[in-house]
Amino acid sequence: MSYGNKIKWFALILLLAMLLCSLSTQVRADTRPVLCVAHNPLPPWKTTEKDGTPGGIDTELLRLLAARMGFDLKFKFGPFARCLFMLENGQADIMATVLRSPERELSLYYLQPPVHTHSNKAFYVRKNSRISINRFEDLYHLRIGTNIGVNYFSRFDSDPKLIRDPAPKNFRINIRKLLNTRVDVIVGTEAMVDYYIGTYGLGDRIEKCSYVYNKPNNVYFVLSKKSVYADRLEEFNDTLRTLMKEKALDRIGKALLQRTDAHSPARSDGSTNQRRWTKVFVF
Repeated sequence: MSYGNKIKWFALILLLAMLLCSLSTQVRADTRPVLCVAHNPLPPWKTTEKDGTPGGIDTELLRLLAARMGFDLKFKFGPFARCLFMLENGQADIMATVLRSPERELSLYYLQPPVHTHSNKAFYVRKNSRISINRFEDLYHLRIGTNIGVNYFSRFDSDPKLIRDPAPKNFRINIRKLLNTRVDVIVGTEAMVDYYIGTYGLGDRIEKCSYVYNKPNNVYFVLSKKSVYADRLEEFNDTLRTLMKEKALDRIGKALLQRTDAHSPARSDGSTNQRRWTKVFVF
């Protein structure tokens, strides 16, 4: 090959390299960072639609947070304990609707402010079971359906006299255990359990006990300390604080209730989903 041809080939290769570098830079500039979300079912705050799309009140707030910060979202699904494991090991970045505990603070940042200030915990029994729970002490000697990895409230979580029967996956397993007499009572977040009972038409088989834990109980979004975005913690906090000041959560909740009412028939008493669930939503 002559010297002139070598020069031409060198110039062509250099031009192609510059073009590829330019294209690569453009692709990087057009690609938004991806925030990986650990997602477990906790209606009405975290749901999964029939087509597999994550939804719910807190999930929509998380979408707003991500959009404000320039993130796209990727969801990883699993039961609550599995979602916590993914956060602890850096397999997911963020999760919505989590109660605080000293153990979790070792691996998680709790975004401020809390998205909810109450998370009422209620107890449910089979109708006509003759089990009455009017105070905490009435739980003693009863087999209680719980979920692995879930915190309820301090006294319940730490009392060694309680007989807990934990289920490994979602709360619907506990409903089946109650109906099949494998446990005497089940405990859960009031709004979630009421949602399940209403959705599956179980009001004639399951009833809520009069004892409900309704003291302040903050609920948070959490960021994994092993997330590649952990150094943006203050930006997460500032953005969430702005959204809460804008009453974004209230707007999302009201819109969700209206959509639910539009597609759900009223009950025999004439009540709609909005009237039923507004009583137990604490935004």
